[in-house]
Amino acid sequence: MAGSSARREHERRVAKREERIRQKHPRLGGLILAVSDDPQTTKAWATGAVGEERLGRRLDPRRPPGRVLHDRGIPGSRANLDHLVVCPTGVYVVDAKRYQGRPHRVVEGGLFTPRTEKLLVGRRDCTKLWMAASSRPA
Repeated sequence: MAGSSARREHERRVAKREERIRQKHPRLGGLILAVSDDPQTTKAWATGAVGEERLGRRLDPRRPPGRVLHDRGIPGSRANLDHLVVCPTGVYVVDAKRYQGRPHRVVEGGLFTPRTEKLLVGRRDCTKLWMAASSRPA
């Protein structure tokens, strides 16, 4: 299932925080949990899970003539592949991220300075993501 490992991590963090607060404050733990929010790092896992689930639903109808695999672990690592698309044109790894803005390429330099290309999503420089994906051997 798309987003299942991110969802499990979110649930694990919520349960661990609840246990920690209830142990530290046996009488007021429930009240503290009721009036306080989860930390941003915990909320980010829930947001990531929702994004992966949405992207998974969008990729699934495009399945034929290939196959879409979701949330695949990498052997010997704690990391995972969000989506793996296998089709006649190749194998594609799709990593779900939430960036604000439209992606666009910016070319700088040229005549007297070295030419450089950047990939921007909104104002965020995502060149490293682009270069890592495009420089891998086929």
